Amino acid sequence: MSTPIAILLGAGKGVGASVIQMLHGKGYRVASVSRSGGQTNDQNTLSLAYDLSTPTNVSAVFKKVRDSWGEPSVVVYNGAALHPTNYKMQFDVSLEHFEQDLAVNTTSVFVALKEAIASFNKMSASATGTFVFVGNCLNEAPLADKGLLTLGTGKSAAAYLISSAANAAAANEKDSRFYYIDQRTEQGDPMLKGVDGPAHAEFIEELIDGKANAPPLATFVKDQGYKSFPRLT
Repeated sequence: MSTPIAILLGAGKGVGASVIQMLHGKGYRVASVSRSGGQTNDQNTLSLAYDLSTPTNVSAVFKKVRDSWGEPSVVVYNGAALHPTNYKMQFDVSLEHFEQDLAVNTTSVFVALKEAIASFNKMSASATGTFVFVGNCLNEAPLADKGLLTLGTGKSAAAYLISSAANAAAANEKDSRFYYIDQRTEQGDPMLKGVDGPAHAEFIEELIDGKANAPPLATFVKDQGYKSFPRLT
Protein backbone atom coordinates (compact mmCIF):
# COMPACT_ATOMS: atom_id res chain seq x y z
CA MET A 1 0.00 0.00 0.00
CA SER A 2 1.43 3.38 -0.99
CA THR A 3 2.04 6.11 1.56
CA PRO A 4 -0.80 8.67 1.58
CA ILE A 5 0.03 12.25 0.61
CA ALA A 6 -1.26 15.54 2.03
CA ILE A 7 -0.75 19.19 1.14
CA LEU A 8 -1.08 21.99 3.70
CA LEU A 9 -1.36 25.43 2.12
CA GLY A 10 -0.61 28.04 4.75
CA ALA A 11 1.72 26.51 7.32
CA GLY A 12 2.27 28.35 10.59
CA LYS A 13 2.88 27.91 14.29
CA GLY A 14 -0.77 27.50 15.29
CA VAL A 15 -3.29 25.51 13.29
CA GLY A 16 -0.74 24.66 10.60
CA ALA A 17 1.79 23.11 12.96
CA SER A 18 -0.89 21.05 14.69
CA VAL A 19 -2.26 19.76 11.39
CA ILE A 20 1.22 18.77 10.19
CA GLN A 21 1.85 16.86 13.41
CA MET A 22 -1.50 15.07 13.10
CA LEU A 23 -0.91 14.11 9.46
CA HIS A 24 2.57 12.77 10.13
CA GLY A 25 1.12 10.80 13.03
CA LYS A 26 -1.32 9.18 10.62
CA GLY A 27 1.51 8.18 8.30
CA TYR A 28 1.10 10.84 5.64
CA ARG A 29 3.79 12.39 3.55
CA VAL A 30 3.19 16.11 4.07
CA ALA A 31 4.01 19.02 1.80
CA SER A 32 3.61 22.27 3.73
CA VAL A 33 3.57 25.68 2.08
CA SER A 34 4.44 29.07 3.55
CA ARG A 35 6.05 32.27 2.30
CA SER A 36 9.36 31.39 3.96
CA GLY A 37 9.34 27.62 3.48
CA GLY A 38 11.36 25.48 5.87
CA GLN A 39 14.51 23.50 6.38
CA THR A 40 13.07 19.98 6.34
CA ASN A 41 12.89 18.10 3.05
CA ASP A 42 13.04 14.31 3.13
CA GLN A 43 11.08 11.30 1.91
CA ASN A 44 8.09 12.23 4.09
CA THR A 45 8.31 16.03 4.28
CA LEU A 46 8.45 18.89 1.81
CA SER A 47 8.68 22.42 3.19
CA LEU A 48 7.94 24.67 0.23
CA ALA A 49 8.28 28.45 -0.10
CA TYR A 50 5.39 29.89 -2.12
CA ASP A 51 3.29 33.04 -1.71
CA LEU A 52 -0.44 32.30 -1.93
CA SER A 53 -1.12 35.85 -3.12
CA THR A 54 0.02 34.57 -6.53
CA PRO A 55 -2.63 31.97 -7.43
CA THR A 56 -0.49 30.28 -10.09
CA ASN A 57 1.86 29.28 -7.27
CA VAL A 58 -0.79 26.84 -6.08
CA SER A 59 -0.56 24.89 -9.33
CA ALA A 60 3.22 24.92 -8.95
CA VAL A 61 2.86 23.36 -5.49
CA PHE A 62 0.69 20.54 -6.82
CA LYS A 63 3.12 19.91 -9.68
CA LYS A 64 6.03 19.72 -7.23
CA VAL A 65 4.16 17.24 -5.05
CA ARG A 66 3.05 15.12 -8.00
CA ASP A 67 6.55 15.02 -9.43
CA SER A 68 8.04 14.13 -6.03
CA TRP A 69 5.47 11.73 -4.60
CA GLY A 70 2.23 11.44 -6.55
CA GLU A 71 -1.36 12.59 -6.13
CA PRO A 72 -2.49 14.00 -2.76
CA SER A 73 -5.59 12.57 -1.09
CA VAL A 74 -5.81 15.32 1.55
CA VAL A 75 -5.57 19.07 1.00
CA VAL A 76 -5.89 21.60 3.83
CA TYR A 77 -6.10 25.30 2.99
CA ASN A 78 -5.06 27.44 5.96
CA GLY A 79 -3.98 30.59 4.12
CA ALA A 80 -5.52 33.94 5.04
CA ALA A 81 -4.82 37.62 4.44
CA LEU A 82 -6.22 40.84 5.91
CA HIS A 83 -5.62 44.54 5.51
CA PRO A 84 -7.67 45.82 8.48
CA THR A 85 -9.61 49.05 8.24
CA ASN A 86 -11.44 51.42 10.54
CA TYR A 87 -14.81 49.73 10.89
CA LYS A 88 -16.58 53.04 10.20
CA MET A 89 -14.64 53.51 6.95
CA GLN A 90 -14.13 49.97 5.68
CA PHE A 91 -14.10 50.94 2.01
CA ASP A 92 -11.02 53.06 2.54
CA VAL A 93 -9.01 49.92 1.80
CA SER A 94 -7.12 50.34 -1.47
CA LEU A 95 -7.95 48.30 -4.56
CA GLU A 96 -4.41 46.91 -4.49
CA HIS A 97 -4.80 45.60 -0.95
CA PHE A 98 -8.30 44.29 -1.65
CA GLU A 99 -7.03 42.32 -4.64
CA GLN A 100 -4.02 41.00 -2.69
CA ASP A 101 -6.24 39.67 0.08
CA LEU A 102 -8.83 38.29 -2.34
CA ALA A 103 -6.08 36.35 -4.09
CA VAL A 104 -5.10 34.57 -0.87
CA ASN A 105 -8.58 34.18 0.58
CA THR A 106 -10.47 33.17 -2.56
CA THR A 107 -8.66 32.94 -5.90
CA SER A 108 -5.93 30.61 -4.63
CA VAL A 109 -8.64 28.54 -2.95
CA PHE A 110 -10.33 28.18 -6.34
CA VAL A 111 -7.07 26.97 -7.88
CA ALA A 112 -6.44 24.60 -4.97
CA LEU A 113 -9.91 23.10 -5.40
CA LYS A 114 -9.40 22.60 -9.14
CA GLU A 115 -6.06 20.89 -8.53
CA ALA A 116 -7.38 18.79 -5.65
CA ILE A 117 -10.38 17.61 -7.66
CA ALA A 118 -8.07 16.62 -10.50
CA SER A 119 -6.02 14.57 -8.02
CA PHE A 120 -9.06 13.02 -6.34
CA ASN A 121 -10.46 11.96 -9.72
CA LYS A 122 -7.29 9.96 -10.39
CA MET A 123 -7.53 7.94 -7.20
CA SER A 124 -8.88 4.41 -7.05
CA ALA A 125 -12.60 3.88 -6.56
CA SER A 126 -12.00 2.74 -2.98
CA ALA A 127 -10.06 5.89 -2.01
CA THR A 128 -11.54 9.11 -0.64
CA GLY A 129 -10.19 12.60 -1.18
CA THR A 130 -10.68 15.26 1.49
CA PHE A 131 -10.34 19.04 1.10
CA VAL A 132 -10.59 21.23 4.20
CA PHE A 133 -10.69 25.03 4.21
CA VAL A 134 -9.92 26.59 7.60
CA GLY A 135 -12.57 29.27 7.90
CA ASN A 136 -14.29 31.28 10.61
CA CYS A 137 -17.68 32.86 11.25
CA LEU A 138 -17.34 35.60 8.62
CA ASN A 139 -19.31 33.67 6.01
CA GLU A 140 -22.32 34.08 8.32
CA ALA A 141 -21.68 37.27 10.28
CA PRO A 142 -19.94 40.42 8.99
CA LEU A 143 -18.78 41.55 12.47
CA ALA A 144 -19.24 45.09 11.20
CA ASP A 145 -17.41 46.68 14.12
CA LYS A 146 -14.15 44.81 13.42
CA GLY A 147 -12.94 46.24 10.10
CA LEU A 148 -12.54 42.81 8.46
CA LEU A 149 -13.88 43.65 5.01
CA THR A 150 -11.22 41.94 2.91
CA LEU A 151 -11.07 38.82 5.08
CA GLY A 152 -14.85 38.48 5.31
CA THR A 153 -15.30 38.91 1.58
CA GLY A 154 -12.79 36.14 0.95
CA LYS A 155 -14.19 33.76 3.56
CA SER A 156 -17.73 34.19 2.22
CA ALA A 157 -16.60 33.44 -1.32
CA ALA A 158 -14.54 30.46 -0.14
CA ALA A 159 -17.58 29.02 1.64
CA TYR A 160 -19.50 29.21 -1.65
CA LEU A 161 -16.66 27.47 -3.48
CA ILE A 162 -16.59 24.66 -0.91
CA SER A 163 -20.37 24.18 -1.10
CA SER A 164 -20.19 24.11 -4.89
CA ALA A 165 -17.41 21.50 -4.85
CA ALA A 166 -19.36 19.32 -2.42
CA ASN A 167 -22.54 19.60 -4.51
CA ALA A 168 -20.66 18.71 -7.70
CA ALA A 169 -19.07 15.68 -6.05
CA ALA A 170 -22.48 14.46 -4.92
CA ALA A 171 -24.01 15.05 -8.35
CA ASN A 172 -21.21 13.07 -9.99
CA GLU A 173 -21.39 10.34 -7.33
CA LYS A 174 -17.78 10.97 -6.31
CA ASP A 175 -16.65 9.91 -2.85
CA SER A 176 -14.76 13.15 -2.23
CA ARG A 177 -15.36 15.42 0.74
CA PHE A 178 -15.13 19.21 0.91
CA TYR A 179 -15.40 21.23 4.11
CA TYR A 180 -15.32 24.82 5.33
CA ILE A 181 -14.67 24.57 9.08
CA ASP A 182 -15.41 27.18 11.72
CA GLN A 183 -14.45 26.82 15.39
CA ARG A 184 -17.05 28.14 17.85
CA THR A 185 -17.46 28.49 21.58
CA GLU A 186 -19.67 25.95 23.35
CA GLN A 187 -22.51 28.47 23.07
CA GLY A 188 -22.01 28.85 19.32
CA ASP A 189 -20.45 32.30 19.46
CA PRO A 190 -17.62 33.29 17.10
CA MET A 191 -14.17 32.24 18.26
CA LEU A 192 -12.69 35.74 18.17
CA LYS A 193 -9.85 34.76 20.50
CA GLY A 194 -8.37 31.45 21.50
CA VAL A 195 -8.47 29.70 18.13
CA ASP A 196 -7.10 26.27 19.01
CA GLY A 197 -4.57 24.50 16.78
CA PRO A 198 -4.89 21.02 18.30
CA ALA A 199 -8.70 21.28 18.23
CA HIS A 200 -8.56 22.06 14.52
CA ALA A 201 -6.22 19.13 13.91
CA GLU A 202 -8.47 16.76 15.86
CA PHE A 203 -11.55 17.83 13.90
CA ILE A 204 -9.76 17.66 10.57
CA GLU A 205 -8.65 14.12 11.45
CA GLU A 206 -12.29 13.19 12.08
CA LEU A 207 -13.21 14.63 8.69
CA ILE A 208 -10.44 12.71 6.94
CA ASP A 209 -11.51 9.49 8.65
CA GLY A 210 -15.18 10.08 7.82
CA LYS A 211 -16.18 10.02 11.48
CA ALA A 212 -17.56 13.55 11.90
CA ASN A 213 -20.86 13.21 9.98
CA ALA A 214 -20.58 16.91 9.19
CA PRO A 215 -21.97 19.01 6.32
CA PRO A 216 -19.70 20.99 3.98
CA LEU A 217 -20.08 24.14 6.11
CA ALA A 218 -19.18 22.68 9.48
CA THR A 219 -19.02 24.43 12.82
CA PHE A 220 -17.17 22.62 15.60
CA VAL A 221 -16.32 22.93 19.27
CA LYS A 222 -13.12 21.89 20.99
CA ASP A 223 -13.32 18.36 22.41
CA GLN A 224 -16.83 17.94 20.95
CA GLY A 225 -16.28 17.90 17.21
CA TYR A 226 -19.05 18.89 14.83
CA LYS A 227 -21.89 20.81 16.43
CA SER A 228 -24.72 22.52 14.59
CA PHE A 229 -25.73 26.05 15.57
CA PRO A 230 -28.34 28.51 14.26
CA ARG A 231 -26.95 30.96 11.71
CA LEU A 232 -25.42 34.03 13.31
CA THR A 233 -27.40 36.36 11.03
